[in-house]
Amino acid sequence: MWCMKGKTPKLTAVNILKTKGILYFSPEQKLSEALSQFKSSHDAVIVVDEKKRLLGVVSPYYAVIKRYYPPQTKLKHCLFHPPKIFLDTALDTAVRLMLESKIHYLPVRDIENRVLGIVTARRALKKGLRMEKSNHLIETILKNKSFLQSVNEQIDFNEVIRFFQTSKLSKLVVVNKENHLQGIISYFDLLPLFAEPKERKHFLDKSGEKLFKNYKISQFIKRYTIKVSPKASLKEIIKLILDKEIGSVIVMRNGLEPQNIITTSDLLKYLYL
Repeated sequence: MWCMKGKTPKLTAVNILKTKGILYFSPEQKLSEALSQFKSSHDAVIVVDEKKRLLGVVSPYYAVIKRYYPPQTKLKHCLFHPPKIFLDTALDTAVRLMLESKIHYLPVRDIENRVLGIVTARRALKKGLRMEKSNHLIETILKNKSFLQSVNEQIDFNEVIRFFQTSKLSKLVVVNKENHLQGIISYFDLLPLFAEPKERKHFLDKSGEKLFKNYKISQFIKRYTIKVSPKASLKEIIKLILDKEIGSVIVMRNGLEPQNIITTSDLLKYLYL
């Protein structure tokens, strides 16, 4: 969509629309089939009927983390109804809806509710590379970001579960007793623990703590992390996230101590909202 002559063109959902390589699921398929496709807690699969009309989406956040569904559950029973996005929806609005819904893959529909494609956080980031804001230093985001919440590598595994529950964070930076970076742990990495049916109502239900007594945090830490300086530009960070196909980077205070974590959501919020 274009504004009046002489004005900057207004970006809409159509400018980042993805139409190829989208996985569509039937409402009769099982959650386990969808889970095998997820790469992060913000992913989603699109569930449609035989006429490609949108029924809803299924994401690990809503189907497994926020409300636990056994893997054999049919997708029609664990649908999340995403916000409505059309081809002419303003791009900044589409980004806001991604952040509010915690889903980075949202369907774009027509007036008859047929799916035309999806908008994604990664495509929004790529478009953001052309913005003047992308030249700003990452320290501009850090000024308004909460202090880093990290956990010690020796912490009890149940404490990690409780931390995710109370903080509502999707990732935790792990440090040792000297506060040196050891890696990252995310609740998405814990999903395999819940692949088998269990007698529990919720992914983070305290009544399920006994299930984790034999686990250690070291079993789930991702040691490989991308580290950056607070003097790096947003453009540099975005390129790293896109090229490395990752969701966050660690901002280092020096060569060993983490200062904060910058996620895809942080970047989208700064660029568009």
